[in-house]
Amino acid sequence: MYKVRKIQELMDDTIHPELLVQLTEVKWRLDSKKYEELFIATKDSVVTGIAMSWFNDFHPMAKYIQFFALEPMPALLESLLQSQKKVVFSCWEDEQSKIKMAEQAGFQLFRQTYMATFSIAALLAKLENIQAIPQITALAQILQHQREPFFSALKRNYEETHIHNPAQNFSWQEWEEFLFDDEVDTELSGVLVEDEQITGYIMLHAVTEKHYEIGWVGQSGEVHIQALLKRQLLELQKKGIQTVEIEVDTTDWHARALFRFIDLQQVRSWNSYILEAI
Repeated sequence: MYKVRKIQELMDDTIHPELLVQLTEVKWRLDSKKYEELFIATKDSVVTGIAMSWFNDFHPMAKYIQFFALEPMPALLESLLQSQKKVVFSCWEDEQSKIKMAEQAGFQLFRQTYMATFSIAALLAKLENIQAIPQITALAQILQHQREPFFSALKRNYEETHIHNPAQNFSWQEWEEFLFDDEVDTELSGVLVEDEQITGYIMLHAVTEKHYEIGWVGQSGEVHIQALLKRQLLELQKKGIQTVEIEVDTTDWHARALFRFIDLQQVRSWNSYILEAI
């Protein structure tokens, strides 16, 4: 029988070797003590399970949790579910034991996230029948004349696609800081403009000399968002970029519309579950 207790810091020499392997993905959080609560489950003085919580300034209404165990430990999970109206837990779709524990505790799936890396050549082949727009209206140009409308649109689109776990009500100026903190490429990040109104955008972020990430995406109405993407991919190819990474949330209809030419069901999903007190 295991025992659960709250601690301040985890000591590696007391952890079961198999559990240590599971903790690899959160070692940085444990080492830096970036958690609000930390619970352990012990069996014969050896740690066989841990559970932790933390808060996210970007989404302040929820408590985030994670847990790892060598066997099902409902009491370990329950230790995190006190005095908080909204709790969010995420794991990979094939972590069935975790999902079963979460569902038994009342959690419900609210979002699936698909992250994948593709060669630019492969994406261009899938967009063969799409006519690329002649040229990109660069974010750099938009920042000179339509700074506030652009960041207001970015703010609005993000908030509308995160209604289950609302974002903090940041100003458009703060959204500008968030975008630049991610080292956005202002020349290849593109914006669609019609009658002086922003109708779409795709943000690009350099990761290495050969690899980019596709960041925030937005559109309104029936705009040519895939035509913008194709032009961006062609420009990246000219620069010698070989691969791009995409991220698509099932709650984000903007990204889903852009990447509808990709079969995301073939990609392992990162599932997010929510528990809300009545």
